[in-house]
Amino acid sequence: MIEQILTSADPASSQMEITDPRVAALFVKPHVAGYLAQFIGAETTVKRAALRVNTKLNVMAYWVERFLNLGLIRVARVESRAGSAVKVYQSVAREFIISVDRLEGLTNNEVLQRIMHRHYDPFSENVAASGLRLTDSWQLRLFRDATGYGLHLEPIFQQPPPQPLPRRALHDWADITLPAREAAEFHQELAELFERFKGAVSLEPDLPRFMMHVGFVELV
Repeated sequence: MIEQILTSADPASSQMEITDPRVAALFVKPHVAGYLAQFIGAETTVKRAALRVNTKLNVMAYWVERFLNLGLIRVARVESRAGSAVKVYQSVAREFIISVDRLEGLTNNEVLQRIMHRHYDPFSENVAASGLRLTDSWQLRLFRDATGYGLHLEPIFQQPPPQPLPRRALHDWADITLPAREAAEFHQELAELFERFKGAVSLEPDLPRFMMHVGFVELV
C-alpha cells in the first residue's frame, strides 16, 4: 500500500509513505531508486531518463511502466514530436518515505550496506582515478601491528615523484583508542568540519567538483 501523508496540488511539494513491503523492497534494489529519482521534482521522458542514468531505453521503459502501475509516477503531459505522441512523466511526490521495518528479510546492516554501496561505488572509482594521476604503479602490503592486521594499497614511485604532487584523494582507515572525552571532542570536530563544507555547492561550471565522506564509530 502507498499512503500520501502530505497532500498538495503540486507533486513537487508532497510526501508519500510506502507501506507495502513489496514496493518498499524496490527502493533498495541496485539502480532502481536512481531510476525513480529521475522523475522526482522534474518532468522527463523515458529517453531522457535513460540517458541520465546511462541505461538502455527498454530497461527504463520497463521500470517506467512498473512505476506507473505502482502509482509512483504519473503522466504529466503528452507532447507531439514529429507526428508521434511522447509521454512526459513526473513522480507523484517530492519524497518517498519507507520504514526499514517494511523491508522484510533484510537486517539493518544489510539495508545500510545496500545504501552505502551506491555511494562507495562512485567514490572508489574516483579514488582509483586519482591514484592513477599520482602513479600507475601500486602494491598491496599485508602486515600486523598492535591493533591487528592491515591491508594497505600503496603507491610505488620508480623515480622521485613530481613536485608538487597531484591532488590526492583522502581515503584511509585507522583503529584508534581515545578517552571518552577526547573521542567526543574529535567527533564534534569532524561533524562541524563536515557540515561547514557540506553546503558548498556551486552551479559555476568551471569549478572542480568533489565527493566528501567522513566516518567515526565506536567498535563493538
